[in-house]
Amino acid sequence: ELLSNLTVIDYILDEHATPTPVDIDCFSRSQEEVFSEVQNLKYLIPAMISLADCEQERVAITCVIQRVLDNAMVRPFSIAILFCDLFFHINLIIGWLLILEQFINADISRNGNKDLPG
Repeated sequence: ELLSNLTVIDYILDEHATPTPVDIDCFSRSQEEVFSEVQNLKYLIPAMISLADCEQERVAITCVIQRVLDNAMVRPFSIAILFCDLFFHINLIIGWLLILEQFINADISRNGNKDLPG
């Protein structure tokens, strides 16, 4: 939370000073470096999973963790898992529709079309 809530004023350490463009640029670069270091922590996401639910929600809304999670989602392994999951769900739906059609056709042929209107 502290990392995500930092501002340029915190960076220049003078609440009464007006930040210059150089201060803003230095702050942005420093913040990017810190976010990159946090992103490179090995066990950050597993550690978040072990937190209590209310703490997980609190952590997940911070800017630094959102960036870590966003970057984790665009890695090739994550994308491959998403595509495999999509493929599985499509196959499951198609299989369910085919089985349902077989049951309907078997019921119609067994009853000799007695239940159909007309």
